Amino acid sequence: MATAVAAALLSFVTGCGDDGTQTANAPATVADNNHALPEEAVPDEHQRVEVTVDETGFHPASIHARAGGPVTLVLTRVTDRGCGQEIVFPDQDIRRDLPLNRPVEITVTAARGEIRFTCGMGMLRGAIVGHVPDDSEQPPAGPT
Repeated sequence: MATAVAAALLSFVTGCGDDGTQTANAPATVADNNHALPEEAVPDEHQRVEVTVDETGFHPASIHARAGGPVTLVLTRVTDRGCGQEIVFPDQDIRRDLPLNRPVEITVTAARGEIRFTCGMGMLRGAIVGHVPDDSEQPPAGPT
């Protein structure tokens, strides 16, 4: 009995299906994953960030990236509730529909400071924060 409970808990925690296959790409629902949605993120090695859109907002809402480089947001709206049917980058003149449970990719160049984005009504908000690397991240200068 204890092993069955442990296996069920492990399956729930790891996101595995009944057959043991990984289901991490399945859309998250707010009811069972609200506690696990990130508020901040950095792009992966391909400069991509997966963003979930639900009735409470964008998750993550704050994306930290190197200024001057491209960042691709892969947005997936997981609920019909709320005003997340559209994303708007007001300063970039970008407006895109977000169909339910279908990923939408938007690539922008991270600027120094913030690039803000909102839902179509301006109620849900997020930002890409562009950071300039400090001198410690630069390769050492050669002999002069």
